[in-house]
Amino acid sequence: ALSQELNLAVQVISLEAFTKQLSALFPENTIGFIQQTTQIKADPTFIQQVFINLIKNAFEADAKVVSIEFGYSKGMTTIRLIDNGHGISNPDNLFVPLYTTKQQGQGIGLTFCRNIVEQHNGQISIGNNPEPQPGACVTISLPAPE
Repeated sequence: ALSQELNLAVQVISLEAFTKQLSALFPENTIGFIQQTTQIKADPTFIQQVFINLIKNAFEADAKVVSIEFGYSKGMTTIRLIDNGHGISNPDNLFVPLYTTKQQGQGIGLTFCRNIVEQHNGQISIGNNPEPQPGACVTISLPAPE
């Protein structure tokens, strides 16, 4: 089920509406948005699920703030999700299905995220922030709206 073909309904999404929805889902948390573009092209339900997973991961890693930057470069929308949590202890196992470091985790979140992003003809990478900055950074690139 993790790598199954999804039935994507790709459309142009207003970032203003999208970021409002995300903020509303995490009322207790601080999420900052930097928008250098106004739209993304994706399936709204699936891409929202990706962001929910990633934001939840960040706050579960003791992040106080999550910053999400939307940019545009060479026909691609680039999205960086940066947190100030405790970072990633074992980056090699990030996309290993069913691997988790969380007590209640099932190890499917990041694999699911990668599958969704790749089916949008995009890419996702995750790493720790450069020292001495704590936390992790997720970079997603998706084909931009025309």
